[in-house]
Amino acid sequence: MKLAIVSFVAALVAAPLAAQAAAPPTFAASLNATVVDRFTYAWTRVSQDCSIRRTGFGGRELLLRSPRATTVQVTRSGTVLRYRPSSVLARVTGRATSGSFGDVKRCRAEPILKASGECKAKTIVPRRTRAVFRSGRSAFAFREPATPGDVEICGLDPTYPGGWLQLAPGRVNGNALVNGTAARAVARGSARREATIVDTPALRVTQQTTVRWTMTFRRLP
Repeated sequence: MKLAIVSFVAALVAAPLAAQAAAPPTFAASLNATVVDRFTYAWTRVSQDCSIRRTGFGGRELLLRSPRATTVQVTRSGTVLRYRPSSVLARVTGRATSGSFGDVKRCRAEPILKASGECKAKTIVPRRTRAVFRSGRSAFAFREPATPGDVEICGLDPTYPGGWLQLAPGRVNGNALVNGTAARAVARGSARREATIVDTPALRVTQQTTVRWTMTFRRLP
């Protein structure tokens, strides 16, 4: 009878310990990132007797910071890491950068006319967003948001989508996350992309985007 009681007590003690051991590791995850867009363009308008050619530039700078850490559980399914949730809260601040443009007007039998204009930098209204990332083995990458936000370009009426974190894939130490080998793990990504996003006889727009980000995972007790 005493042996049975001892075994029963041992089972009660072991049960919560086993549950604790089986619980997936939990981390406080935070994001620190910058996204910088610079646009340059050349625009031409032609009428019967005149042509106007405008060249200019403008852009946007974004800062993303976690106002508070997001609690994330990390598990491994086969060789793939799974994050719950697979996103972190971020506060987005920034500004539309200063820009300028210049016009050259040529008309038949008239002197060439030149004009120019400038746009001052202005602060973007702060907002909060969820930066969503993908599961993977050791690769770590963000997803493109549904609305990355349009950028106003000095002297040009159309707006164009700005860059986002998905342009810079990174990597993370998966073993440090799931095996308890480290109290802290960091994923980093950086990239620079330049592309001609509009190329017509009347308008040519080039976008240069630089993205840098750091995701820090700190193990919770």
